[in-house]
Parts: sequence; structure tokens; C-alpha cells
Amino acid sequence: LRERPDFGLARSLRARVDAALVTAHGHDPELGRRALTEAQALVSAYPQVPEFRRALAEAQIAHGRLAEALRNFRSAERELPFLRRDILALERQIRAAGGTPRAPSGSM
Repeated sequence: LRERPDFGLARSLRARVDAALVTAHGHDPELGRRALTEAQALVSAYPQVPEFRRALAEAQIAHGRLAEALRNFRSAERELPFLRRDILALERQIRAAGGTPRAPSGSM
């Protein structure tokens, strides 16, 4: 990243790792904020890249923004069908919290 700070896939991977450190290991929430900011910037610049939507979804989960994460996972699933497992797990998590996962809409 130091040599190519504009390299989107590396930025996306860093955002996913930062989000996972917060979500799975309870690390400093600042990492989650950094992940969210980075992923939002990537999706804003490249909305058609599903890997960036995946990173955004994972950062949103680290912030407890589950409904938004679900929308981004569903959008990314069109090109990354292996995300179905994550979508099902997130739907279960939303239901367990007393929410209702919304059906996919035509636009994300």
C-alpha cells in the first residue's frame, strides 16, 4: 500500500482485516471506523466492484449496522455467490436480535 496507495484490492483487504479484528477479537473500535471509512470510499469510487461491497458489509457489521451490511452482501452476491453463507448467517443474527431481514430489492 505504501508503493501503490490507490490499489483498491489491497485497501479492501485491509478494511476487511480491520473489521474482523473488531468483530471477532474485540480490538480497538478505531480499526472498525477506519475500515468503514475506507470501504465507503472504495464503494463510492467503484460501485460496480463486488469485493468492495463485501468489505463495506463487513465493516458495517463491525459497527452493528446489520441491515446495511445485509444489503451490501446481497449486492455483492450477484458476482460472489459464495457470500450466500454469510448472508444466511447475517439473516439469522438479525432475527435473533428481534429484527426482520428485508427481502432483496431491485436496486442496491
